[in-house]
Amino acid sequence: MLDGLVMAAQLILALTILVTIHELGHYLAARWFNVRVDKFFVFFDAGGKKLFSFKRGDTEYGVGWLPLGGYVKIAGMIDESMDKEYLNSEPQPWEFRSKKPWQKLIIMLGGIVFNIILGFLIFLAINTFSNKYLAVTEIQDKYFITEYGKQQGLQEGDVILGANGKTFKREKDMNMALAFGGTLDVERNGQRVNVPVPSEHFTNGDLFDLYSKINIGKVTPGSNAEEGGLKKKDQVLAVNGQTIQRYSDFVDILEANKNGSVNILVDRKGKEETLNIAVDEAGKIGFMVDSFSLDRSTYSLNKSSFGEELKFAYDDAFSVMFVNAKAFWKMLTGKVNAKENLAGPVKIAKIFGANWDWGRFWALTASLSMILAFMNVLPIPALDGGHAVFAIIEWIQGKPVSDKILETAQVIGFFIVMGLMVFVLGNDFGLFGK
Repeated sequence: MLDGLVMAAQLILALTILVTIHELGHYLAARWFNVRVDKFFVFFDAGGKKLFSFKRGDTEYGVGWLPLGGYVKIAGMIDESMDKEYLNSEPQPWEFRSKKPWQKLIIMLGGIVFNIILGFLIFLAINTFSNKYLAVTEIQDKYFITEYGKQQGLQEGDVILGANGKTFKREKDMNMALAFGGTLDVERNGQRVNVPVPSEHFTNGDLFDLYSKINIGKVTPGSNAEEGGLKKKDQVLAVNGQTIQRYSDFVDILEANKNGSVNILVDRKGKEETLNIAVDEAGKIGFMVDSFSLDRSTYSLNKSSFGEELKFAYDDAFSVMFVNAKAFWKMLTGKVNAKENLAGPVKIAKIFGANWDWGRFWALTASLSMILAFMNVLPIPALDGGHAVFAIIEWIQGKPVSDKILETAQVIGFFIVMGLMVFVLGNDFGLFGK
């Protein structure tokens, strides 16, 4: 129960931040062009119900009860509220419909731009705070080849150089470049070799694992782990005498000792302790990992300059948008299974985790900000991208799109968005099968 509340709280906080910033972008752009904003709401006040609100000037500010988004109600605009009362009068100077197409376009793109800026700034803060990164040149041949990596032709002793014929400073940028296939460039016996990576790579896992330390984030109450003495913040060093250098090693040993027991050597506040813990029939003992930290005895991290941190923040932000855009296209064309790759609020909450880790929270919030920007730029009526398309059409043809077309498009867009929400929620709860 508590785990679920922690995950839900993180998701709601992230959504509050993202929606507030997104709607602020629309609000400020509208006010810049002297357009009246009737409402500014974080979350939806469906049925007219809200947690609280107050009015200042012409605008009502508030928080709705349904945490699925938010909105600004811009005067003289056909939006999701389908308020058409203003259509009975001539356009007023303070209405959206009286503005020039390029002004309408800026107002519609304001939320998207603000989400991009937010994502970039959070990634910049993360990189600046960390001030270190794992360089590709530091990896060399110090890694584990996964079964998938072996299938693709990666061999013991291969020295990693880069990907797709390019060199990269950071290991994470190289991996991101391979998300949808290409070649992993290695040196083998003094020669450069290109290991092929198929286009479906991002759904199949990694070619290699890095040496890492395993830190316990949560011990399940009443579990074998708790009874055996495992505690939060313990660092797993070895199991049954075998040094643990990656999480999969730990899992494999537990799997091999179902209905038995294991001796786990942990580092607890600088002191080593050995624990004997029973393993159940599923190969579980009852714990959650808090984080994987690079083994500093194997890797040293490079210190980054502020210029590099700016570049890293840009790469982090737009690589998220690029990967999601490409994944979305692959889902549309049937090359990727939507049920396996679309995540709704439940799955996203689980990604935040049952332990409140601020580093993970901000990294995921930054990623969600970029994803929100991408989703809103899609040319779907009812989304910002759809409104932007109509502004561009008006700009090109020299006259506004008819209200009837706008109304019809808004209804179609509403059902598209609602259908997508039903799908991702049903998918979260496993209602559509495998």
